[in-house]
Amino acid sequence: MTTTPYRPSNGTEGECFMSKFCEQCKRDINQDCSIITATMAFDISDPEYPAEWVEDESGPRCTAFEPIGDAAATPRCDKTVDMFPEAPV
Repeated sequence: MTTTPYRPSNGTEGECFMSKFCEQCKRDINQDCSIITATMAFDISDPEYPAEWVEDESGPRCTAFEPIGDAAATPRCDKTVDMFPEAPV
């Protein structure tokens, strides 16, 4: 699936996008998401424009979206050996 950078074409589209993603995301719980700030500060062709706002065949989305209420994904430390084998399913 090919993605392209996404920038809302007008204020209404921007408000719809932000209400679907930003207002429901734990990254912006205090209204301080740096991704939102960067989308407004940089042109879509600027290298500093956030790569997280993309559009594909499914429509626009934020790849950094983390729904409020979901447990934060903790990356596994690649320096720590496994102490226990995986449990059978």
